[in-house]
Amino acid sequence: MIKKIGQVLFVLLIVMALAVPAVRAFDSSELVVIRSKIFRQSEEIKPLLTGSRDVILISSMWDSCVVTMSQLDAYFFMIGIFNTIEEKDVTMQALDYLEKWLINIKNTNVVNIKSLSSVSYEVEPSISAHMRIMKDTLGELNQAIVRETKKIEILKRRMQIR
Repeated sequence: MIKKIGQVLFVLLIVMALAVPAVRAFDSSELVVIRSKIFRQSEEIKPLLTGSRDVILISSMWDSCVVTMSQLDAYFFMIGIFNTIEEKDVTMQALDYLEKWLINIKNTNVVNIKSLSSVSYEVEPSISAHMRIMKDTLGELNQAIVRETKKIEILKRRMQIR
C-alpha cells in the first residue's frame, strides 16, 4: 500500500513538473532516471532486512535510499516552483538556493559512499553486491549533480549580463 502511494506521488510529481512551462536550462530527466534506480535499489534492499545478519548495514543502506529520494523529490518540487516564474523575474537568490540544495545532496552522497566504503568486516555476498551498486548509483548521481549545477551557473552568468 505504502509502495503504491509512493509510486503514485512520484508520478504526480513528474507530471506536475512537466506540465509547467520550463525555464529552458532545467531538464532534470537525468536526475529522474537516477532517482528511479535508487527507488528500485531500495525495493531490493528492504526485503533483505528479514533474513540477514547485517541488519544494521542494510537498514542504513535503505535509509540512505529514502533520504536521497526525498532530497531529489524536494529538488523536483523546487524546479516545478522555479519553472512557474518568468525568466525575467528569476533572482540570483533563487538560483543560489537551487545550487546549494544540489551541493547538499552531493555532500550527503559523499558521506554515504565513504560510509559504505569503510565497512571493514566481511558481509554477505548479496549485501556486498548491493553496496557496490549503491556506491555506483550515488557516484552517478553526483556526476549528474555536477552537470545540473553547471546549468545553474550558466543561468547565473546570463543574469549578470542582463
